[in-house]
Amino acid sequence: MRQRILAWLRSDMKVARWVFLTLYVLGVAALWGPAFLSVRGPGGMRVLGVFLQVLPLAVLFEAQGVFIVGGGTSRLCEPIRPWRLWMPVAVASFVVAVELSSAVVLAITAAARFLGLLLPTDLPRAVPYVVRLSIGGWAVLGVLLWYLVRRRRRYAALSRLAAIMFAGGVVQFLAAVPSLLSTITGPGRIGLLVPQIVWAVFGMLLGFGPMLAVVFLRPRYRREMGEPVSLCPACGYDLRGTLAAGIRTCPECGARAPDNAVALALK
Repeated sequence: MRQRILAWLRSDMKVARWVFLTLYVLGVAALWGPAFLSVRGPGGMRVLGVFLQVLPLAVLFEAQGVFIVGGGTSRLCEPIRPWRLWMPVAVASFVVAVELSSAVVLAITAAARFLGLLLPTDLPRAVPYVVRLSIGGWAVLGVLLWYLVRRRRRYAALSRLAAIMFAGGVVQFLAAVPSLLSTITGPGRIGLLVPQIVWAVFGMLLGFGPMLAVVFLRPRYRREMGEPVSLCPACGYDLRGTLAAGIRTCPECGARAPDNAVALALK
């Protein structure tokens, strides 16, 4: 059973990916649809309310767009050049930093509530701590993720970063469960339930979008891998210039070039 599940996860998911896309769209609509419909008040206040609803939605799609388009969607079997790699790494490290910081604050908030140490009115004070933890974590995670994916093929780098973002979203969601339970059981705290649900689901959507894009890119990556490419089999270094000079070993790691790459260079 485990092998079947892994094989399915590594497949092209021709039907499942469209199901996941539909669920993603429905999740976004369910999260922001009622918020837009609930905006009331005079003209100026209504505009401000719509802006506050559009802002997180814009952050969601902007971050995911920069992650995928910034990293590139062509030549998926080649490494990402450093000047393009910083964009998906910056987005992924920022998203993971926000997710993990939110998870920490939510867990501490839930523990404090169960112990009776935090009043409902003190919850907004947790936001500055999330911001500070996110900024500090962004710098640290950015360096770590850069060195983790800098020599990987474009598809492998994007899929690894997307998986880390999705895992961060899952951690944030799981950390939100005790906080939600403490909110429901606490007297007079039901008004805090909706913001926490939005916060938890937003973290899941941040990581789910890039994973979905990677699944849609997988067939193209497999088509490229079926063609003769002049890449090092060990580190993914582009060997076209090296092979053209008559050298058959990778200057990066010393591995021998594959026969199909040599044949392609001699054409």
